[in-house]
Amino acid sequence: IGNFTRHVTHLIAGQVGSTKYKVARSLGTPVLCSSWVDKCWEEGQKRLIHATDADIMSCHRCPPLSGCVVSSTGFSMEGRSRLRTLAEKHGAEYTSHLAKDTCTHLIV
Repeated sequence: IGNFTRHVTHLIAGQVGSTKYKVARSLGTPVLCSSWVDKCWEEGQKRLIHATDADIMSCHRCPPLSGCVVSSTGFSMEGRSRLRTLAEKHGAEYTSHLAKDTCTHLIV
C-alpha cells in the first residue's frame, strides 16, 4: 500500500481491519495504540528510553479485536457471558442486540 514499506517501524491504529493494519501485520510491524506515543513522551521527559523496549510496547499494543462489535446467537447465558468476557478482553465491544449496521462479527 503506497508508502507503507518495511522501513515503517510502527503503526498507530485505533482499530483493526484497515488496509494499513493488514499490511503492518503481514510485515510483522508492531501495531500500537496512540497511548504508546503518550507513554513514550511522558517517560522520555523523565529518563532516557527506547520506544521499542518491551516494557513500553507490551502495554500499548492494539488489541486484536479493537473496533469490532461482537454478538452471538445459539449460546446459553453462561456461554454468552464467557464470549462477552473474551471479546472485551481482546478489545471488542460485545452486544446482545444483533444490529446489521453496527455488528461486525456474529458468533454462532
